[in-house]
Amino acid sequence: MAEKFIIAGRSEDENQRAVEHSFNINRAILNTLYDAVVMTDLKGRIQSINPAFEKMFGYTEKDLIGKSITKLMPPEVAHHHSDYMQKYADGKTSGSIMGNLRSLQAVRADGTRFTIQIAVTETTVGSERLLVAAVQDITASNEDRLNLKRFQKTLDCTLDCVFMFDAQTLQFFYVNQGAISQLGYTQSELLKLHPYDVKPLFSEPEFRQMIQPLISGEVNRLNFQTTHRHKDGHDLPVDISLQYVELDGEPSRFIAIVRDISEQKRHQEEIEHLAYYDPLTNLPNRSLIRSRLESCLRNSAETQAFSAVMLTDLDDFKTINDTLGHHDGDELLIEISSRFSNVLSDHHSISRLGGDEFLVVINTAHKEYNTALEKVIETAKKLLTAVSQPTVTLGNSRSISTSIGVVLFNDDSICASDLMRMADIAMYDAKRKGKNKFSLFDDVMQQELVNEQHLATDLNTALENGNEILPWFQPKVNLDGNTIGFEALARWNHPQQGLLSPASFIELAEKKHLMEKLSDQILIKSCQQMSDWRKKLDIDDWSVSVNISQSQLCLSTFPNKVKQTLKETGLRASALMLEVTESVLAENIDLSIQQMKRLRAMGVRFSLDDFGTGYSSLSYIRQLPIDEMKIDKSFVTTLLSDNESRSIVRVILLLADVLKLNVVAEGIENEEQWQSLKKLGCREFQGYLFSPPKPPEELLEQLIKQKKD
Repeated sequence: MAEKFIIAGRSEDENQRAVEHSFNINRAILNTLYDAVVMTDLKGRIQSINPAFEKMFGYTEKDLIGKSITKLMPPEVAHHHSDYMQKYADGKTSGSIMGNLRSLQAVRADGTRFTIQIAVTETTVGSERLLVAAVQDITASNEDRLNLKRFQKTLDCTLDCVFMFDAQTLQFFYVNQGAISQLGYTQSELLKLHPYDVKPLFSEPEFRQMIQPLISGEVNRLNFQTTHRHKDGHDLPVDISLQYVELDGEPSRFIAIVRDISEQKRHQEEIEHLAYYDPLTNLPNRSLIRSRLESCLRNSAETQAFSAVMLTDLDDFKTINDTLGHHDGDELLIEISSRFSNVLSDHHSISRLGGDEFLVVINTAHKEYNTALEKVIETAKKLLTAVSQPTVTLGNSRSISTSIGVVLFNDDSICASDLMRMADIAMYDAKRKGKNKFSLFDDVMQQELVNEQHLATDLNTALENGNEILPWFQPKVNLDGNTIGFEALARWNHPQQGLLSPASFIELAEKKHLMEKLSDQILIKSCQQMSDWRKKLDIDDWSVSVNISQSQLCLSTFPNKVKQTLKETGLRASALMLEVTESVLAENIDLSIQQMKRLRAMGVRFSLDDFGTGYSSLSYIRQLPIDEMKIDKSFVTTLLSDNESRSIVRVILLLADVLKLNVVAEGIENEEQWQSLKKLGCREFQGYLFSPPKPPEELLEQLIKQKKD
């Protein structure tokens, strides 16, 4: 590339050696540069490259000498650059490319593309104008910038807010778009603030104290919930994860990831409301009122001031549900609950326990019994008056009343559940006295409660032993008075109290959740007794009726339990009649029918007891897979004196005839009742006229005699 020229005082050979020496020095310098260097003519033909350039592009100098620089560019760039170089060589371009840093796409020998930054300088060697370009691979730098942009974009798109603040000054130096949106400030406004400026619950000293464990390394991360204040002044709950970061060569900093948990808090409050408040009336439910009652007990124990618990139950509410429907029943409950709330101050608590039962906790703040009692009675009377006023739901033509049980206490010697039970006893005492009254729990009721608790313990023991509660049997007879079957009725041979009828313990068994166990024992013993009689007396057409409870019928295992009982006792399924009441079936009509069908498929029959005293309707009766209806004793007792009862019995018999059901009249006590029922068309009977319930050993002689006759 060097031209021959003569320097004064030197020979031509000396000059040649000097030029070559200078060229070699320059070449050596180029070869040691880290930057890639290429030299071209004005049209872009490559004249020389250094090793760094060879390494960058993957070509040798021999591969590129004389080739156009566009060989190293992608097609879309090469075409534009070729035209530009031609115009530059011809002096037809405006401006200069000299000294400008430009970035563009380049292509390596293996075809891969990468980004370069190029600085071009024009120089003259002899008379030849050349271009020298220094080239840097900036792909990594571009990727870093792209990654930074992507990272910032990601941070701006995330639902969380990101704050970075200096560890010394605590001033924000970075906030993402989420933080700006969450707090309502502009970016420039936020960058002038500190974390404690947006946290109304913290001062700067408190905040510095809080983050000290992070700085000292005691913890790696702080997670906590707090409140941030929006620019407009409203507060929002947030969840924060805070970390302390130390980077080489940079100031220490904190990074806070902040999430708005307003929606989460709202859902949590809704869940808590559902857990502690009645959805119909929006009053506290059983769980919450129990907690408040326990708190009241503790307060009374500390202050010795009297408090009271009241249990109120609307009188004859079931009739309203049955006649008007559950929708109107619900509307009435809402109306009454609102009246109760208006009577009671914020100092007292009221809850809907379920159905039409409400529990009230009264705080009197009086330590003298009579004064406290006077205040409680005054409140009870106001509640009675509030209920008795005309209602929107029922109108002026119909009113409703309630009965209230009251218990006073001034210590915590009695637990909350016992207080509620005592109030329940007092409430039923008010109902027995004529309803629309309140009754105060007294010593007599206390003794009754103690007796009941003792009896419950004895009942549980009796069921464990299995030999105190046994079935007695009352015969069913035909038109001639001959026995055709029996109803099994439970009797309890109590060790101290003697023989107890079902009225003494059935309700207690239901309250104490012992009914299922009691009914199961009566069922298996009754089936065993009937199986023994049928074998001993060689009688195939007798059956035994056994009453079953709702808790039994709705158990998925009950049909299999009956099947196993029949197998163990050897009794044919057709000899077992299960008696159910309308109230039992109405509690869950669909499930009851499903269970009854499973049992009927085995051959077991069903009798509907107390027909006409409850929910009775034709559509309802037609759904039931029953074989028999029993005319309730209440109609039989008034049959001779009440035309309405006589008409009801006649309708029951006609209905049974249409549905092809057997009918048994129960509770017959005299000849006149029996003869009257015969004339109306009844064919099967049960009552004291024929025989009271008796133990099986007493009945055996009577049955043997009947067999001989």
